[in-house]
Amino acid sequence: MESSHTIHIWLGELVFMYDPLVFSAKCLLQQLYPKAIIDHQAKIIHEWSEVKRGDTVVWIGCFRFPHDELKELRERGVYTVYYNTEPAHCPCFTDEIWTYSKSLYEIHVQAYEGQIIKYMPIVCEEGDEEHQVSFVPYSETAPEKLNLSFIGNFVFRKDKQDMLMKSEILARDLEEINNLWSDKDYNNFMAKKANIYLNVTKTHFPFLPTVRINKLLSHKCIIISERTNEIDDSFYSDMVIFTDLENIPAVYESLLKKTPEELQAMADGMYEKFFEKFTSKKAVELILSRTAPIPVA
Repeated sequence: MESSHTIHIWLGELVFMYDPLVFSAKCLLQQLYPKAIIDHQAKIIHEWSEVKRGDTVVWIGCFRFPHDELKELRERGVYTVYYNTEPAHCPCFTDEIWTYSKSLYEIHVQAYEGQIIKYMPIVCEEGDEEHQVSFVPYSETAPEKLNLSFIGNFVFRKDKQDMLMKSEILARDLEEINNLWSDKDYNNFMAKKANIYLNVTKTHFPFLPTVRINKLLSHKCIIISERTNEIDDSFYSDMVIFTDLENIPAVYESLLKKTPEELQAMADGMYEKFFEKFTSKKAVELILSRTAPIPVA
């Protein structure tokens, strides 16, 4: 690969929400194209004219999606990639479409004939001097101090929230956490005390939100998830506790009966399997693609 080839990973802000996608794209592209220059920018206004013919632009997310700019780039010989972050957002026809989900990959392959589709996994966040990753302290937290925490917003899952809140134990312990907007906030929340973490999907979209799930697993979280689909549930079966929505209160209550040491052992075991599969050097082997890799000028 030519050393002058630049891969631009760009997005229109919403930085922390998209951090796992940016981090994963960087890690995977560095593995695939070790000689390429990786340029990452998150801002409202990008200097499109500075992108050279033969470069690649990876646009992350539908927020402030630059339809006209990407079209113009393709016309002048820039390779374009759209990293789709939403289960419902209809892909545009850039040169490639990436998705975070194996199940969505299979759906897109069937739906968009002739379009290059890739499954690009969300990699395990490994701590270093610049990026700290705190682990949940299960061994230091008494079971009666645990909560069932949903990191996100129930606004698109209101029917499921209402159902769960009919449970006496969840009416007491279920909490919605939607004020973590930086790695510092996230790390501090995870390290403060242990919780069990909940995943419920957006209503009518039964796809595992691996951006949220893999970030939680990177912090050694124990996760209870409603069942999503056969592909995603099977792929994460030894890392996430899947159950029917109505059975979530019973699973949560069973975890409260475990000792802190038992919960820690469970979290450690799930993390070990997650790390083995999704560390950046391994995750590159999980990429699925219907067609060819990024071309190099």
